[in-house]
Amino acid sequence: SMDVAELPSKWLDIQGKAYGWSVALSDDGHKLAVGSYGGAACFYEKSNGAYGFKTCIDKSDENVSFGSRVALSGDGKTLAVVANQDTATMLGVCDPAYNACDLSNKDEEWNSGVVYLYAWENEIEFRKYVKPSNSGGSCGGGIFNFIVGAGLGIALNQDGSTLAVSAPTESSNSVGVNGNRANTDLLESGAVYLY
Repeated sequence: SMDVAELPSKWLDIQGKAYGWSVALSDDGHKLAVGSYGGAACFYEKSNGAYGFKTCIDKSDENVSFGSRVALSGDGKTLAVVANQDTATMLGVCDPAYNACDLSNKDEEWNSGVVYLYAWENEIEFRKYVKPSNSGGSCGGGIFNFIVGAGLGIALNQDGSTLAVSAPTESSNSVGVNGNRANTDLLESGAVYLY
């Protein structure tokens, strides 16, 4: 049989924003994340053989392509959502439990994207904001930018303790692991970041 994960009527405006642009399932298939390139990510849980709507996180008013990629850990307890056109200038990993994560400072030259990490136990709760420490404009790497690069990959391991994010427009000429990330001599050579 086939299940169809449909949105409740209050969220139907998301369907006009490329709802289903990206999808992810937990290993057991009981949790489903659906991304919308237009700025939202929606979540479903399977119970008694059918998927039920959980919630949506809507950032469409921010115009950052939140939901352009989604990933779930194998156990379904960690969720990653990409906003690949986010222009926030804050760098690194920010955990709001320990730091004030100010995402309000924007710079259009920094259209390098970010990853939002959430915990998904009973509810979906924001945990961390991730942006490489060497992010910059397209000449400086355009780290997570899907539009400029050939594609964007994101993955979580089984228990959500490791996040891998591709950076197709990273411009370092370094090779191997832990090279010179400050280098920008090889335009759009690409890289993968592990957290």
